[in-house]
Amino acid sequence: MLNIFPDLLAWGLLAPFLLRVVLGGMFFFDGVRALRACMYPKGALQTTTGVLLVIGLFTQIAALAALAFSVHTLWKRRSRTALLACAISLSLLVSGAGAFAFDLPL
Repeated sequence: MLNIFPDLLAWGLLAPFLLRVVLGGMFFFDGVRALRACMYPKGALQTTTGVLLVIGLFTQIAALAALAFSVHTLWKRRSRTALLACAISLSLLVSGAGAFAFDLPL
């Protein structure tokens, strides 16, 4: 089938970038909130995961950590946000960092 907007396919690397920044922001702010609640190891790991995702460094490792946090949250509380974070983490794990990242595909 023909694509209706073929010119938009040139922006294909921007989609993982947007997913990476949104997921990184979610984890960064959740980590800061956990640090303020004196949950130091969890908050530090979440904040680090968020920062790594936002800057695009070690993206697949950070996506794997985000997936672990999301599955744990989904297991404890049946949250739609955690389910969405699981889907985004799996997408980043498979697709890579996208544009504007320090990760280079080998």
